[in-house]
Amino acid sequence: MGTRRAETQPLMVADIIAASKVRKPTITVSTLKRGGLGITRDLELSPPLIDELIDYIRGPRRAIMKKFKDSPDHGYLFVTERGGRPLGIDSITTEFWKIRRAAGVDEQACAHLFRHLFCTNIVAELISATQALSPDSFRQTLMTNKMLAERAMTKSGHATLESLLDYVDSAFKQKSKYQQIIQNAEAARAYENYEKRRKRLRDDFKKGKLTKEQFIERDEQLDAAMDRDLHAA
Repeated sequence: MGTRRAETQPLMVADIIAASKVRKPTITVSTLKRGGLGITRDLELSPPLIDELIDYIRGPRRAIMKKFKDSPDHGYLFVTERGGRPLGIDSITTEFWKIRRAAGVDEQACAHLFRHLFCTNIVAELISATQALSPDSFRQTLMTNKMLAERAMTKSGHATLESLLDYVDSAFKQKSKYQQIIQNAEAARAYENYEKRRKRLRDDFKKGKLTKEQFIERDEQLDAAMDRDLHAA
């Protein structure tokens, strides 16, 4: 979602349930670091995330709250296992620390890294949309296009453009990674296509539709064409 810890903690069960009932689910969160109280932004929730949150509400959360049924349900989304109280901001940090220790992760791993990834993805999408060729050219675009910059800042919840620009370099690396994945997929499809053609060629040869010389010639032509297309992909 890209929310900060203090923006995530106040989420309510009712907000998630309401969002799950519409075609394009969104939730409204209070935005910190944008000049004071009362500033909010709408965040889109992907269908898989909505499904996971609903499963959590109907499963683990419901089981926890049943243990403490003498107390009224406060409605907060995330609750503690002991007491069923709203999960505090520091508790979120502690939980990630426990996960990091149990997994044996030596590198930095905290909840805020999810927000960094979210903001990086926002910038990467803008880079693709504007077809920027370099980090410097994209920074210049954001600094001169106030409408584009404000839309990105509203989505990410940043107070200043300078803060958003910190993600430009990592976003370009992210974009390059996605492009490499796409290129690999295209290469795999090209290879699969030529393997199908080669199978048909072998079948024709076995059925006597081709002479040995014709088979060798066409097989060599397939090799050359496949090398060319794989290189292009």
